[in-house]
Order: sequence, then structure tokens, then C-alpha cells
Amino acid sequence: MRNLLACLCLSACGSVVLQTAAELERMSPMDADPAMFAVAIDLPDGFGIFPESATMLVSVEQETLDQESKEKFTLQQSGQQVAVFQVAANDHSRLQALQSQAREWDAKDAEATKGSIGVDLTPCLIHQNASLSETFSVAIQLAPDAPFRPLLRDVPISRILQEQELEQLPNCP
Repeated sequence: MRNLLACLCLSACGSVVLQTAAELERMSPMDADPAMFAVAIDLPDGFGIFPESATMLVSVEQETLDQESKEKFTLQQSGQQVAVFQVAANDHSRLQALQSQAREWDAKDAEATKGSIGVDLTPCLIHQNASLSETFSVAIQLAPDAPFRPLLRDVPISRILQEQELEQLPNCP
């Protein structure tokens, strides 16, 4: 059930803050309250996130039962230069139901229960001088009153976009 760390490492190995990653590794996505978490992306000059494009896909599979459950959740954004994302309040109950299903399957056969969490968003350009040499950072808040903890630091845009993709990004509204 803990594939998120592996996904982050693949895209930004040298930039992962190990202390925060270790703290996330100890948490169970099956038990976490969706209202607790927030993710902040410190965007480089010239880049933004296209409004209402951020979603989170959560998938849980139980191989023994040959069952799978997938849900897509809306992530609400606040802020521009530092974009903060949280699961939309109207999606909390659906996410909690999926977590409940995952816990039930895990109790039956933990080895046969697998899950993944992915985030999809569309970057956009604030101005045409945006550069692949710019960097971004990601921080996570694990409780509503807790400080944001660094997760990824100074990841070059070039690790996630190629020059031709940069040229095809939409302009931010």
C-alpha cells in the first residue's frame, strides 16, 4: 500500500528529503484522514497550475478476491506561486469509503492487497520566459495545524518536462 515513496524517488531521486519521506513511510494511507493532508508546490517563475486540473487517483487491488477499486478525487488549489492542494471536502466521504474497503481487504490478506496513489495536474505558463532550468519544491502538511515539511527540494523542471513539452504548455488563464 506504500508505493507513493517509490514514485517520488523515480522522478526526483536526489531531491527527496529523507526525513520527511521516512515519516510518510510510517503512515498508512488506509487510515489517514483525507482532511489532514495538504501538499504545497513552490512553483518556479513563469509556471502555474491550470485551474481545476489537479486530481488524485487512488487504486486498491485484492488479488486473491480478483477485485479492484479505483476512484478519482478532485484536489482543490489555493495560492499561485506556492500552490497548495487538498482533497476537496465533497470527496472526503468517497475517499474514506475506499480506505474502508482497502482495510477490509488488507485484513483478509495483506500480501494480496496492493494500492497506489497518483496525482495528475496540468502545468501552465504564466509568461513565455519560463525555463527548463528552473526548479520546484514540494512540501507536505501531515496535520491541519502542523508546519509544511519539505519532501522534494529544488527539482529541475527538466526532470519532468522536455523542451517540446514546455513549448506545448497552455497559457495560464
